[in-house]
Amino acid sequence: MKPFHLAILVGNIDQAREFYAGVLSLKEKRSTKSSVHYDFFGHHLVLHESNLTHVKPNRDLVKLDSVCYPHFGIILGFDEWDALRQNLESTNVEFFIPPFKRFVGEPHEQNVMFISDPSHNIIEIKHFTRLTEDSWL
Repeated sequence: MKPFHLAILVGNIDQAREFYAGVLSLKEKRSTKSSVHYDFFGHHLVLHESNLTHVKPNRDLVKLDSVCYPHFGIILGFDEWDALRQNLESTNVEFFIPPFKRFVGEPHEQNVMFISDPSHNIIEIKHFTRLTEDSWL
């Protein structure tokens, strides 16, 4: 696997730290006054504090079989996906789209859930139930 790098904006770096380190249990790699670098399940995620306006996505426009844009995410094995789901539920994290199975019976069948960070960045967390080399394409 070759890790990807993603840099996103957050409105408040302290709230973002509480979410990414506290809720998602990500390991902080380094930081400055206005940015934090995380190990995002083996990938490089950087949060940059910004005073730009963050638009809160409208839940009413999203159906359970559609997705919201923009978003980013991670593909996990089932045990890791389920443990994270249980952790999010036990800490009362509000799901943007609650956990469910989609594309049932298709090669890209998946368990999926969407959450939102304090700055309204949408994160998709998925597990392919029939993972093959090209099932995520």
